[in-house]
Amino acid sequence: MPMFSIKDMILKIFTRLIRDDLNSYSLIPVRDRKRKRISGYYCRELSRSFDMTSYHRRNLVETVFSVIKRKFGESMKARKFQSQIKELKIKLILYNISKIIFVIFIQIYH
Repeated sequence: MPMFSIKDMILKIFTRLIRDDLNSYSLIPVRDRKRKRISGYYCRELSRSFDMTSYHRRNLVETVFSVIKRKFGESMKARKFQSQIKELKIKLILYNISKIIFVIFIQIYH
């Protein structure tokens, strides 16, 4: 009977929750192992169905989040959850407006 560590058990529980219950998938690549067979149903399934183009889109999203944090600050001023959502929406709207203004500026003066 194989021995499983607590880390393996937690990974299995969360992976099952994400894949089966939430009907979602992970964008974390499984490490490439040259000699070892990948153990675990979910790890094998993830390594087979991993989409590299989606993984590279994740990098673009993280870049946009970084730009928003640099422009508007990392912290939220609002205390209540609903107010934090409104503040985040305002930051996103301002970011989109600044991108539109930048594109218009490039079209006019370039």
